[in-house]
Amino acid sequence: MKKSFKKMLFPCLGMFVTTLVVANSFTVPNPPKRPNVINITATSCTLTYEEPYDGGSPITGYLIEGKGGWLTRWKKMGVTSELQHKVTGIVEGSKMQFRVSAGNIAGMSKPSKPTALMEFTDPVRPY
Repeated sequence: MKKSFKKMLFPCLGMFVTTLVVANSFTVPNPPKRPNVINITATSCTLTYEEPYDGGSPITGYLIEGKGGWLTRWKKMGVTSELQHKVTGIVEGSKMQFRVSAGNIAGMSKPSKPTALMEFTDPVRPY
């Protein structure tokens, strides 16, 4: 009985060790390039960005952060799996900038470089 237990144990341990090595070979993605800001209105905008190197595991989502106006620290503005995201709820007349991080099974990337400071005013009604 001991011999058959040993014959079964070693292949199982071999599969377990192999699985652990493969799982640990992933790294977090590279940061996305600086996002582009398009479709600016008085209270919203759309960010677009390119998919970065995924670290060996597919990217599962993007974290959008914003700062400026009444925000002195980076604040979560949204999460998406798409390569663009519409940010809403911006206070009219404020100035903000944005950055994007990518995530996969290994974790989150460092954030992208931030956008330039954008002013949110009604494009039809200048102040």
